[in-house]
Amino acid sequence: MAEKKFFSILIVPHDNKKIFNLKLPTSTGRIFLYVLIGLAFGTYFFARNYKIIKNEVTELRVREEIYKDQVQKTLEFAREVESLKKQMGELKNLDRKASDLKGVLKRSKAPSPPLPYADSRSAEKMGIGAYTGGTDAPDPELVKRLDEDINKLKKELRGSRNVLTDLTEFLKSQVSFIKVTPNRWPIRGWITSRYGWRTFKGNREFHSGIDIATLYGSSIRSAADGMVEFSGWKASYGRLVVIDHGRGIQTWYGHNSANTVRAGQFVKKGEIIAKVGTSGHTTGPHVHYEIRVNGKHVNPFKYLY
Repeated sequence: MAEKKFFSILIVPHDNKKIFNLKLPTSTGRIFLYVLIGLAFGTYFFARNYKIIKNEVTELRVREEIYKDQVQKTLEFAREVESLKKQMGELKNLDRKASDLKGVLKRSKAPSPPLPYADSRSAEKMGIGAYTGGTDAPDPELVKRLDEDINKLKKELRGSRNVLTDLTEFLKSQVSFIKVTPNRWPIRGWITSRYGWRTFKGNREFHSGIDIATLYGSSIRSAADGMVEFSGWKASYGRLVVIDHGRGIQTWYGHNSANTVRAGQFVKKGEIIAKVGTSGHTTGPHVHYEIRVNGKHVNPFKYLY
């Protein structure tokens, strides 16, 4: 009978204790050896796959952070776009306001249509004044381009806003200037006497304004915005309204049948200030319209034409 063979496995403790001798039959030993080899290979492949999986998890986490960052940037871009839309709306309003101001300025600069002249006979009958004595995360490159485009657009918007703001302020100042410039006729009618030297009732005299004849009681309107400096009776002017428009400019409206404003009152261009009459030295109903600059009378036609 053949001798039975064994595999011996020695287990040697580190603390100098008794050595264990594990004897296994050859067939069982082979199986045990194969199991050990299998475990060794399994451990190797597990460790390798674990490292790969760990690297992939780390990469996924990095990608997740990039994704979150890009999503955040996309949300910021969305807010920027909304802000830019709002700014574009404001620019459109500024542009519309500037256009409106241009229209106001154009209308304000245009004086009233010229009045017809009356012939000498008609003028005297109508009325002439006597001498007055003066989702998916976007592509990083796309995000970068969007960022650059938005910054460029914001820069252009700032430039456009500054231009439109300056233009609007300039037009406002021009409109304000025109509002206090007496460039409109105080009444519609016939010019019966011009500014300058004239012959009145056989006497040569200097006329300090223009006479405009029309129906008795017609409304006289302010030629520009201003403060009423005087409203009352003044020698040959009769009932007189004097309006101060600033910058040394005054307008005088004489021979009124009634004054409808009082001293210290602010009036706007085109507002009714008096009624046509024959008070003072006149030959008929008309308004004596006079402009004075720094106390000296000037030709009203310099402002009317």
